[in-house]
Amino acid sequence: MNFSTTILPLLILAIKEDPNFENATVTAAYENDIKPYPVTKPIVAVSIDKEVIGSRIVTVAENGERTLSKQRQIDLTFKVSIFAPYESGANTCFSMFENMSAMLMFNDAFHIVNGRCFDCKYVRDCNALQLDAEFIWRTYSDS
Repeated sequence: MNFSTTILPLLILAIKEDPNFENATVTAAYENDIKPYPVTKPIVAVSIDKEVIGSRIVTVAENGERTLSKQRQIDLTFKVSIFAPYESGANTCFSMFENMSAMLMFNDAFHIVNGRCFDCKYVRDCNALQLDAEFIWRTYSDS
Protein backbone atom coordinates (compact mmCIF):
# COMPACT_ATOMS: atom_id res chain seq x y z
CA MET A 1 0.00 0.00 0.00
CA ASN A 2 1.29 3.45 -0.88
CA PHE A 3 0.66 5.50 2.25
CA SER A 4 1.93 8.74 0.75
CA THR A 5 -1.05 9.03 -1.60
CA THR A 6 -3.49 8.98 1.31
CA ILE A 7 -1.48 10.97 3.85
CA LEU A 8 -0.41 13.93 1.69
CA PRO A 9 -3.97 15.23 1.08
CA LEU A 10 -4.76 14.85 4.82
CA LEU A 11 -1.64 16.77 5.71
CA ILE A 12 -2.38 19.62 3.29
CA LEU A 13 -5.96 19.86 4.56
CA ALA A 14 -4.82 19.98 8.21
CA ILE A 15 -2.38 22.81 7.47
CA LYS A 16 -5.04 24.75 5.52
CA GLU A 17 -7.51 24.44 8.41
CA ASP A 18 -5.02 25.64 11.03
CA PRO A 19 -5.73 29.30 11.96
CA ASN A 20 -1.99 30.08 11.88
CA PHE A 21 -2.01 29.50 8.11
CA GLU A 22 -5.22 31.33 7.14
CA ASN A 23 -3.23 34.00 5.23
CA ALA A 24 -1.02 31.46 3.44
CA THR A 25 -1.48 29.42 0.31
CA VAL A 26 -1.02 25.71 1.06
CA THR A 27 -0.41 23.42 -1.89
CA ALA A 28 1.29 20.28 -3.09
CA ALA A 29 4.94 21.02 -3.91
CA TYR A 30 5.86 22.53 -7.21
CA GLU A 31 7.04 20.02 -9.79
CA ASN A 32 10.55 20.17 -11.22
CA ASP A 33 11.55 22.78 -8.66
CA ILE A 34 9.43 25.47 -10.33
CA LYS A 35 9.37 28.51 -8.05
CA PRO A 36 6.30 30.68 -7.46
CA TYR A 37 6.45 34.24 -8.79
CA PRO A 38 5.62 36.72 -7.53
CA VAL A 39 5.36 35.78 -3.86
CA THR A 40 2.93 38.28 -2.38
CA LYS A 41 1.88 36.22 0.64
CA PRO A 42 3.32 33.12 2.36
CA ILE A 43 3.17 29.85 0.45
CA VAL A 44 3.56 26.40 2.00
CA ALA A 45 4.42 23.65 -0.49
CA VAL A 46 4.32 20.05 0.76
CA SER A 47 5.55 16.83 -0.87
CA ILE A 48 6.50 13.30 0.09
CA ASP A 49 10.27 12.91 -0.15
CA LYS A 50 10.55 9.18 0.56
CA GLU A 51 8.69 6.19 1.95
CA VAL A 52 10.64 3.50 3.82
CA ILE A 53 8.96 0.20 4.65
CA GLY A 54 10.84 -1.74 7.28
CA SER A 55 11.19 -5.46 7.86
CA ARG A 56 8.54 -7.41 9.68
CA ILE A 57 8.61 -6.83 13.43
CA VAL A 58 9.92 -9.67 15.60
CA THR A 59 8.36 -10.16 19.03
CA VAL A 60 10.21 -12.03 21.78
CA ALA A 61 8.23 -13.96 24.40
CA GLU A 62 9.36 -14.32 28.03
CA ASN A 63 10.73 -17.78 27.26
CA GLY A 64 12.89 -16.31 24.48
CA GLU A 65 10.79 -17.63 21.62
CA ARG A 66 10.78 -15.29 18.65
CA THR A 67 7.72 -14.70 16.50
CA LEU A 68 7.68 -12.87 13.19
CA SER A 69 4.60 -10.61 13.13
CA LYS A 70 2.84 -9.24 10.09
CA GLN A 71 3.50 -5.66 11.21
CA ARG A 72 6.04 -3.42 9.51
CA GLN A 73 7.23 0.04 10.46
CA ILE A 74 6.66 2.64 7.77
CA ASP A 75 8.42 6.01 7.81
CA LEU A 76 7.26 8.74 5.45
CA THR A 77 9.55 11.72 5.10
CA PHE A 78 7.77 14.73 3.74
CA LYS A 79 9.37 17.96 2.63
CA VAL A 80 7.91 21.37 3.30
CA SER A 81 9.04 24.54 1.51
CA ILE A 82 7.87 27.78 3.07
CA PHE A 83 8.05 30.85 0.83
CA ALA A 84 7.58 34.35 2.22
CA PRO A 85 7.87 37.78 0.59
CA TYR A 86 11.37 39.15 1.08
CA GLU A 87 10.02 42.24 2.83
CA SER A 88 8.39 40.15 5.59
CA GLY A 89 11.75 38.86 6.81
CA ALA A 90 13.08 35.45 7.80
CA ASN A 91 11.11 35.49 11.06
CA THR A 92 7.96 34.88 9.03
CA CYS A 93 9.36 31.60 7.69
CA PHE A 94 10.65 30.43 11.07
CA SER A 95 7.41 31.37 12.81
CA MET A 96 5.42 29.35 10.26
CA PHE A 97 7.75 26.38 10.79
CA GLU A 98 7.29 26.58 14.58
CA ASN A 99 3.50 26.74 14.20
CA MET A 100 3.52 23.79 11.82
CA SER A 101 5.77 21.77 14.14
CA ALA A 102 3.47 22.35 17.10
CA MET A 103 0.38 21.53 15.07
CA LEU A 104 1.82 18.28 13.69
CA MET A 105 3.82 16.96 16.63
CA PHE A 106 1.18 17.51 19.30
CA ASN A 107 -1.80 16.25 17.32
CA ASP A 108 -2.82 12.62 17.87
CA ALA A 109 -4.00 12.34 14.25
CA PHE A 110 -0.40 12.64 13.09
CA HIS A 111 2.43 10.38 14.13
CA ILE A 112 5.34 12.76 13.64
CA VAL A 113 8.51 11.47 15.29
CA ASN A 114 10.97 14.05 13.96
CA GLY A 115 11.00 17.47 12.38
CA ARG A 116 13.73 19.88 11.39
CA CYS A 117 14.30 22.94 9.29
CA PHE A 118 17.27 24.11 7.29
CA ASP A 119 18.69 27.55 6.47
CA CYS A 120 16.37 30.29 5.33
CA LYS A 121 17.66 31.60 2.03
CA TYR A 122 16.86 34.26 -0.52
CA VAL A 123 15.60 32.83 -3.82
CA ARG A 124 16.29 35.21 -6.65
CA ASP A 125 13.91 33.44 -9.08
CA CYS A 126 10.90 34.46 -7.02
CA ASN A 127 12.28 37.41 -5.03
CA ALA A 128 11.32 35.64 -1.82
CA LEU A 129 12.72 33.88 1.21
CA GLN A 130 12.53 30.10 1.31
CA LEU A 131 12.79 27.82 4.33
CA ASP A 132 12.95 24.09 3.69
CA ALA A 133 11.94 21.62 6.38
CA GLU A 134 11.21 17.94 6.72
CA PHE A 135 9.06 15.83 9.00
CA ILE A 136 8.99 12.07 9.54
CA TRP A 137 5.61 10.42 9.96
CA ARG A 138 5.81 6.91 11.48
CA THR A 139 3.06 4.35 11.25
CA TYR A 140 2.71 0.58 11.26
CA SER A 141 1.04 -1.69 8.74
CA ASP A 142 -0.08 -5.32 8.75
CA SER A 143 0.50 -5.73 5.03
